[in-house]
This record gives sequence, C-alpha cells and structure tokens, in this order.
Amino acid sequence: MLYRLMLLFAFLVPLSALCQLLPQKPKAAVDSFSHADSLKWDGTGLIVDTSYLSIVNINSKKRLGSITGIKIIGKHHIRYSWRNTYNKEISTSRNLTNQPAGSYTLIVSAKVNSKLIEQKLGPFDISCTDGPVIDSTGYTVISPDCDGKGGSIRNIKVFGTGTIKYAWYSINLNTKEATYLTNTPNLPNARVGTYQLMVSDEICGPVYSKYISVLPYKEIAFNLSKVVVTLASCDAYPSVTGIASQNLRNFLFQWEYPFGTIIATTADLRDWSGGGRVYLRMKHKCNPNESYQYVFDLGPAITRNIPVFRYTIRNTCGAQNTGSVTIDAYPAYVTNFRWVDEAGKNMGFGNEIVNLPPGKYTLYVTDEMGCERLYDIFTIDETYPVTITNNAETITSDTCNSYTGSIKNIKIENGYPPYTYRWTDAGGKLVSDQLDLTNAVAGNYTLQVLDATSCEAAEKKYTIGNLNVYDDAPINTTTYICTSGEATFRVSRALPGRRYRLYDAENDVTPIDENANGEFKINVFNERDFYVSVIRGDCEGPRKKVAIRIGFILTDLTNTFTPNNDGINDFWLIRNVDKYTDALVQVYDRSGLQVFQSRGYAKPFDGIFRGKTLPSGTYYYVITLDRGCKVSGNVTILR
Repeated sequence: MLYRLMLLFAFLVPLSALCQLLPQKPKAAVDSFSHADSLKWDGTGLIVDTSYLSIVNINSKKRLGSITGIKIIGKHHIRYSWRNTYNKEISTSRNLTNQPAGSYTLIVSAKVNSKLIEQKLGPFDISCTDGPVIDSTGYTVISPDCDGKGGSIRNIKVFGTGTIKYAWYSINLNTKEATYLTNTPNLPNARVGTYQLMVSDEICGPVYSKYISVLPYKEIAFNLSKVVVTLASCDAYPSVTGIASQNLRNFLFQWEYPFGTIIATTADLRDWSGGGRVYLRMKHKCNPNESYQYVFDLGPAITRNIPVFRYTIRNTCGAQNTGSVTIDAYPAYVTNFRWVDEAGKNMGFGNEIVNLPPGKYTLYVTDEMGCERLYDIFTIDETYPVTITNNAETITSDTCNSYTGSIKNIKIENGYPPYTYRWTDAGGKLVSDQLDLTNAVAGNYTLQVLDATSCEAAEKKYTIGNLNVYDDAPINTTTYICTSGEATFRVSRALPGRRYRLYDAENDVTPIDENANGEFKINVFNERDFYVSVIRGDCEGPRKKVAIRIGFILTDLTNTFTPNNDGINDFWLIRNVDKYTDALVQVYDRSGLQVFQSRGYAKPFDGIFRGKTLPSGTYYYVITLDRGCKVSGNVTILR
C-alpha cells in the first residue's frame, strides 16, 4: 500500500521534485544534461525514463539541434506531443530533431484503465552556443499617453558575433498567439500590452526575450507648490520651472503674453527675454473639459543678448596715437559705455574713444536695468603711412589729344582701407576719384591717396604723352548710282571716336560735310570725284578719292526706232550699257507680255518676237543693272 501511495505521489508532483527522490545516473555527453531517472505508473507497467535525456545545442557548424533519449516503457499506446514556446505542436515523435534554438515542452499521454493520463515534461532549451544573447536587465519601458501614443520599449542589449536581426511580437497571454510588429531594435508606438523580442543571426536563432509588459500611464496631479518662478537679473532671464519634472504627459502647454501672443509650448518657460505677466494654459489631451490657467508675474524685462552695433575703427598712424573706435549706432536701452585698456585703466565713457596708441580696448555697456555687460574687444593696430609703389603703373599715351590716355595698375601699400583717390590735372582741377585714370588727354597729373587713418596722404606725379596717328578712310574708291540725282555713299566701317569729312576737291580747306557715322548724301548730275578724310582728335588723315559713276543718263536711251531693214535706226540704241556686263534688258507690250529679253544686251532689240515682226506702237522696258539699279520707261516702234 505504501508503494502505491508513493507512485501516485510521483505522478502528481512536478518532475523536478521527483528527480530528488530517485537515484541519479551518469550525466550525458557534452552539450546535454540529465533529468529524473524514471517515473512509474501503478499497475500499468508504464515507465517514463529521462535518465538518458540528451540535448544537442547548435552552433556555427551545426545549425539545428535536438532533444533525444526520453524512453517510455510500457504496454499502453503512448502519444508524444512536442510544443514550442507558443504552445504550437511541432512534432509527435519521441525524439525531437532538426530544430532551431528555442524552448520546447513534451506532453506524454496514454489511456490507462480507460482513463487519459497526461504528463508534461520540460521545458527543455536548445541553445545556440555562439549565437545572439539577449540581456533584458537594463531595458526601459515607457507607458503610452492617455491617447495610446508615445509608449515604447528601449535599450534592450543584444550581443552576438553575426548580423543581428530583430523581430518584435505582441503576445496574447490567453492564447499565446504572437503578432509580428516591427524589425527594429527598439519597439516604438507601443500600446498597453505584452511584448516579446526575437533575435537571430545568420548562424543561430531565434532567441526570445522574456515577456515585457507595457502598463498604462499612471497620471499625476499637477502640484502648483512645486513651481519655481525666477525673476530677471543681470545674469539670467526670467523663468518658470518645476512643471516638466512633474511628468504631466497627458497635458498640452501653451505660454502666452498679454494679447494672446504665444511665446512657448513647453512645460517649463526658460530663457525668455520679456517680463511682466505671462499666462500658462494647460489642456488635457484626452479630456477636452479638463483645462487650467495660471498667471505668473516675471517682473520687469531685461536684455541680456546685446545686438551687434555698427562701429568704425581707425588704426593709429605710427607713434602719433591717432587710433579711435566709434560706436556709430546702438539701441536706446544702452545707457552707458565704459572703455578699458589692457592694463584695466578706464579710457572713456562715451560711444567713442580717440587718440589711442596700438592695443586692445574692451567695451562694457550698461542697460536700462543698470546691468553692465562685456560687449566686445576692439584692436587698434599700428598702421604705416599709405604709399604708392614706384614704377608699378601702366601708362597708355593719348592719341591725337583725343582723351584716350590712361594710367592703370597702380599699386597701393600700407595704410588702412578704405582708400580715397584724387586725380588733378596741371591746373589743379579734379578729373577723377578712381584709382585708375582713364579717358585722359595728354598732360601732367597728380594722384593723391588718403586712407582711413589720419596719416599723411601719399602723392605721385605722372605724365601722359601724345601720339599722332593718321587713319585712312575705309571707303570704296568708286560708287555707282543708277541715274543722275542724289547719291549716297558711306565708309565701310565707322570707328568710335572718329569723325569723317567730305571735300569737293582734294585741296579744299573747308569740307562740304562732316559727321561721325561716315555717311554722306549729295546731288550728282554728272560723273565726278569727291574726297573723304578721317579725323581723330586733332589728327586728320589723308584724303581719299571717291569716284561717283552714273549707270545711265536719260540721254543715253532713245525712245524710238524704225526696224524696216533700211540700215538706218533698225535697232533700239542703248548707250553705255556695255559698262554693265550683267545688265538685264526686258521689253513688254501693252498687255504685259514679255517680247524681248537680253542679258548684257549683246543682241539689241530689233522689233521681232518669235520670228514675227512686232506691230508699230509703244512698248515698255525695264533695265536692271549690275548692282540692282532699275531703269524703266517706254520705247516706240515706227514702221
């Protein structure tokens, strides 16, 4: 009877406790361990023997592990059910093989005396000896806000030699079902619930963390007594603190100045340059009816960030102590200045200090609150007098006194910019205020250079010479016109800075026309010559002859002829047409029919068209000369 009670007790107690009651056998080989020697069920002859349980772990050489060695001795029909972490059946064999790293449980069941007996063995862990390891001791869980947002699980440490892959799952504690969420190391946007991290690498996996719970955010009531109001001082802006530390995550904050101007949306108000009353409006994110308003008096405003002033520095000239610093513009709230030299000696109390030797000078300014602050440190350097380098300039002579001379590439040394330039001519007249002198007539000039200091100006004298250049007029020597009358001729390329003159005769003193574009119009009744010259400044080039040639004079064309083969006036006579080898002569009758055409007029018009004699009457002609000139009129055939 006692033996039966012991067997019944062994079936009911956990296997781990039973292990302590039975004799132990030798441990299994490397990468395995032993469980209880045996478990006997009364009256069945069924024995569950785990004394030779062997677990083979996985590594970089062996990618899948196994759990073997569990023996069932008995005459009953035994059913095996291996289950993974999520209680999913993965095998019904006695030995579990070819499985990845993970935690596994074996459920053994059998019918004994028509009663189902079931025993749970495990869990047993297949580990990855050189795979990833999860350290869950230092992670951080942040609860979501009342609207379900903002929750997270962070800072879980994972160690491994391979490339780690992450997978977060949401766990249903009732069904053990896992829902995949994301593959990031941290879990963002976590709502209230239970989660598990799975990691793996190219060698081992998966490895699971323990269950991690994200709990609801525990709201804390606002405690006004913890709020600290700091008034403005010479060393700090006003502030309202002690609100952010209360962890009021479910509230929205809005700081306002009078008249509704928003100045901040943070819990604490820091480093605000204003003063007076400010309003804090707090509104609950998830409960629109819950809102609060508080008023804080920050006292008078104070200015700590001083803007950049506009200033002028003049360096000292040698040992003359001519340096100065002038604050040209500054805001109205600056009530006092204090200048201090390198020895700590006060040098002045206005917006300007003068007659300074080389050195560093510190400026302190005082605002309307009586706060004195360091503004800046100004450096006065010793400046050598400005000089003009000898023989560095490039002088270009004037041409024909036409104001084309120049002095360029002058090199200025020493001094302190900006520089001021003064060019004067021999009579002392100011001719330029630029460094380069251009468009200058031949003569003597003086350059004076002043710098930003009060040092003496530099002076240097220069001379621009004059060159006489006589240009030929770029014009065609012969100009053709169609008929007598107005003739227009022009130079082929008018140059800037030139003038052109037209003379009636080569030796005339007075021109008949003068202009800058080189185009002349004149009435011509007979062929004749004119003369053109180019003027540059006071230089006049040689006169160039221009021949005017007339294509036709009206008397060259006869207006009648008698083609009756008597040898007298049988052809239409056109004098001087031979001068135009490409002249085109065309004759038309009254209806517009062309009855004659000849280029060059090698064969004159004889009054015959297509082998037939044209009748007496008036015909019309068009003569087109070489250069596009056209002469038209009428000719009469008499028979």
